[in-house]
Amino acid sequence: KQWYQRRVRGRIEDGGTNEEIEAWKRQPSNNMDDSGFFSVQVIMKALEVYGLTAQHWNHPSLAEARRNPASALPAFICNLNEHWFTIRKIGLQWFNIDSCKSGP
Repeated sequence: KQWYQRRVRGRIEDGGTNEEIEAWKRQPSNNMDDSGFFSVQVIMKALEVYGLTAQHWNHPSLAEARRNPASALPAFICNLNEHWFTIRKIGLQWFNIDSCKSGP
């Protein structure tokens, strides 16, 4: 909400008309849909808040991880049918951390 308010305020300060601002507010978001599904860009930004980063699975820097994923990475953020969940290694065990499940 704060980002939205800053963007609208900036547009007003730049001399945008009310019609332009209202048209911008009606545009659909590419980062979230009506079901509450967030895009991967939103996930990446949320991680940055905590000083964390993520790479797309097909990124060249993950070539070794693709060969032996369980020993190379501590966690995976996954998407299945527009639902995000995490598979994370804690100690020697892997857990499926999924908000739709009653437990790991």
